[in-house]
Amino acid sequence: MFTKVKLFFALVAEDAKALGRERLSMPFCLMALLGLNRFSAVFLHRVEAALFLKGFPLTAFSRLASRWNGLWNSCEISPLAKIGPGFCLPHPTGVVIGTILAGKNLTVLQNATIALKDRGLASDDFRNFPSFGDNVVVGAGAAVLGDIVISDGAVIGSNAVVIIDVPAGCLAVGNPARVIAPRSKAPSRKLSVLA
Repeated sequence: MFTKVKLFFALVAEDAKALGRERLSMPFCLMALLGLNRFSAVFLHRVEAALFLKGFPLTAFSRLASRWNGLWNSCEISPLAKIGPGFCLPHPTGVVIGTILAGKNLTVLQNATIALKDRGLASDDFRNFPSFGDNVVVGAGAAVLGDIVISDGAVIGSNAVVIIDVPAGCLAVGNPARVIAPRSKAPSRKLSVLA
């Protein structure tokens, strides 16, 4: 049990580093749990995901964390989403994330939607949702829909509607999105937050 707790806090510490916080402290985590800082959306998602499939009393707390996240941060993230360390939501308002698989350092900006393409599909099956590699940035207002792969270092432009695979290091823009040639270098973490 203690190993799982250590793993949970190691994951949360990596998420905090994505927002520029080098150390976790109890007051910082408490403020995040209460929705009083911009790390709270990611922290509440991690709590929700850790408790979701653990049996009745803990699943109830998971649902409570989900509702709290929706109330305070105006975002909805599936507890079944498997998101690697370094997850960053600089402005979580309006973000909707379904049952996705994502690598390290996923950055999602405000009002982005990552979800199913068709309503009739199972919402708890990873095969119906997008998959993300490492160091991916999803711009403000973007929609990434369906069973597609967004490869390492890809950037989804603001208000793009992506329904096709995006190769590594490429930029996807427009509605419907088109893939722009690979960029010369991957964005730094600080630039991706400002994108």
